Amino acid sequence: MPKGVRPVGELLYTHGGAYVHPLVTAHWHIIGNLGLTTMLRVTVPLYALAPEQTGDETYPKLHKLYDSLTESGLPLITAGDSAGGALAMALTIRARDEHRPLPGAVLLFSPYADATLTHPDIPVIEPRDPMLGSEGLRWAVRRWAGDRPLEHPWLSPVNDNPRALPRISVFHGERDILCPDAKKMVAKAKAAGPEINLYPDVFHVFVGLPQLPESRAALAHAGSRLPLKSTPVPVDGAPRRGAISLRIAKSGPRSALAGALYYSVLLCSSSRCHVVPAQG
Repeated sequence: MPKGVRPVGELLYTHGGAYVHPLVTAHWHIIGNLGLTTMLRVTVPLYALAPEQTGDETYPKLHKLYDSLTESGLPLITAGDSAGGALAMALTIRARDEHRPLPGAVLLFSPYADATLTHPDIPVIEPRDPMLGSEGLRWAVRRWAGDRPLEHPWLSPVNDNPRALPRISVFHGERDILCPDAKKMVAKAKAAGPEINLYPDVFHVFVGLPQLPESRAALAHAGSRLPLKSTPVPVDGAPRRGAISLRIAKSGPRSALAGALYYSVLLCSSSRCHVVPAQG
């Protein structure tokens, strides 16, 4: 969101990393693109990771953050990549099931739609996937899941009963073992009018690499799918360059905090961002 401009909505972005890795430079490219090309105020939670914590310890904090953003009086968009895409869906599913305000749209980049990784096409794709391995993902998600079954819709949104969901837009490379389950999830949610945009020769979370033409095309299309459009309205004079609101969770691992602050400084140095610490 350009600094000094009134936002027309909130964007809650949950990063990927198989639930065990913190934010990296590629995430900041995605976040920066969405934040600097829309009139949305972007919030990025640094949620606690496995194996130090499980999802059941972290979900309530994400729910509290989601609820606080819906109370801002502005429409909310949820978005995420990889495991963060599953988290964005989990937040949306929980909001629907608990009769809370739903996001206006959901943007998913290479989402981890089925934690079990049992789709029969995965062994076919895995030799061509340059990034992901199924065994490593299974190890990581088991640490995050704790006592929660891997089939639970918060971990495997492909298993959700896709009733009364907002519009879902998926962006996926096909040299990615997570792609078959994302296709299945979108097909199952057809009543909500979802879309899946497939890129045949690219890999997991390719949108994080600005050098790729597919990345630039996908992010431009993602921005076009947002239902909130507005002419910039300056708060105090002419619009200035972009700013991203980063909410830092105190419960996050120290390494994640350090890495996120480092990369936020890099991003801010080029786009005059501001960092907003969380209060809990």
